[in-house]
Amino acid sequence: MATRTDMATSLGLKVATGQTSTGSPVYATRTINNIETTASDNDLFGFGTAYANLQVHALGKIIRTDKATLVS
Repeated sequence: MATRTDMATSLGLKVATGQTSTGSPVYATRTINNIETTASDNDLFGFGTAYANLQVHALGKIIRTDKATLVS
């Protein structure tokens, strides 16, 4: 059976930074690294929402990325 060891968590904030010439939105992702791997989804959502409110650009998505190793 495989055992999981959490290595790193990062938080991505996808924000609308403008529009193309055809009117489609242009997005950029702001990434915050070195997040505690034990942070709950609710905590990260709250942090991401609060952080996004400090920016000029509108928030599109909050993305959690977890990296882990699997060993037998």
